[in-house]
Amino acid sequence: MILNELTNLIKSHLSNSFCVAEVKKVDGQTCDVLPIGAEAMLLGVRLMATIDDNEQGILVVPKTGSYVLIGFISDAAGEAFVSMFSEIDGIRVFGENGELNLDLTAGKYALNTNEITLNANKTTFNDGTNGGLVNVNPLIQDINTIKVFLQTLVTAIQAAPIVPSDGGGSLKASIIAAISTLPLPTVQGYEDTTVKH
Repeated sequence: MILNELTNLIKSHLSNSFCVAEVKKVDGQTCDVLPIGAEAMLLGVRLMATIDDNEQGILVVPKTGSYVLIGFISDAAGEAFVSMFSEIDGIRVFGENGELNLDLTAGKYALNTNEITLNANKTTFNDGTNGGLVNVNPLIQDINTIKVFLQTLVTAIQAAPIVPSDGGGSLKASIIAAISTLPLPTVQGYEDTTVKH
């Protein structure tokens, strides 16, 4: 009853059905605001079209201390809603098949149970414990180097002269001659440390 009277009092001093207010507190799907020029706060201002357990729709979370534009659905108390935001901390999109959560304060984005963290220098999917993504070009170059090395080694073994009673010395010499000038793989630069999964 007191909330109804305060809301009616605030609304009676407004020239139209909208007012600018400072966000004082955010609590789930509602927030408490202090309209500019008013002394009483509006409590439980809607951040979504419906406030219930059926989480479907879009929830925009305003930053505490920022300014919002408040509208009124009807003359009934408790029917105020935020229609515009000056600053936000996040956005949550609810649907039948899951939820997308954008936490702008931490640079984290989550889709159902999968999380993506973005900042200026690094992107992390989930917790990043699998390390960085593979840089394909250095890996392919090293695979091709290994392929050439193995092909040359096989050819050297197949073409090596068989010399009885030399203890394999001629085989060893032909293999060393065939592979001594071949480059070995660098085995580096495979991981992109700026994108972890």
